[in-house]
Amino acid sequence: MTLPPAKPPEPTLDAIAAGAALVEAKTRPDLNDLLESEELETVRLRNRLARSQIKNVEADRQMRKTYAGRILLYLQFYSGAVGLMVLASGFGWGGFALPVEILATLVGSTAVAAIGLVGFIARGLFRTPPPDPPQGVF
Repeated sequence: MTLPPAKPPEPTLDAIAAGAALVEAKTRPDLNDLLESEELETVRLRNRLARSQIKNVEADRQMRKTYAGRILLYLQFYSGAVGLMVLASGFGWGGFALPVEILATLVGSTAVAAIGLVGFIARGLFRTPPPDPPQGVF
């Protein structure tokens, strides 16, 4: 034998008015909601900063790659031109002759340019990364 379910009490106008006030209060953000939105904005700003730093690193890497290739190409042409002048002077092609001092200067400047450019490129490629931004900014 089971008892029939009890009928819930009829709501009164006072109970409905009190419930409506609770619903209105819940739709307004409370202190915890405001704190969560501030934390969310902080995380968004940090993500934007990280994305911009990644873009800068990628652009910097691409720029270094481009200019390293151009510098290497310049060095190859310069060394080739100096090599041709040394060979032409040595074999006397077309009556081309340079004094020994000029040949020594050309060969020496080629070596200095090669060593300097390799050092310059290596220093640029293997430089120390910039320091991280301070964490307390936000």
